[in-house]
Amino acid sequence: MKYNPDKHHRRSIRLPGYDYTQAGMYFITLCIWQRECLLGEVLGAGSQRLSNINDDINEPAPTYIELSRYGQVVQYN
Repeated sequence: MKYNPDKHHRRSIRLPGYDYTQAGMYFITLCIWQRECLLGEVLGAGSQRLSNINDDINEPAPTYIELSRYGQVVQYN
């Protein structure tokens, strides 16, 4: 498909006048092909691995993310 500027246009979400070369925190979005869970596993109330962490029935179990090796690479800074 050829580039058509009338169809294929994107607006910039950058803040006008902001110097993006300065030090600071930036967020990025990673898109994984077919939404595969490659970066880790969310462990929560129904997880067997967390069943002994919280025995109080009235309080929900905490939620954790166990990163895979790929997730650790993404998290590394």
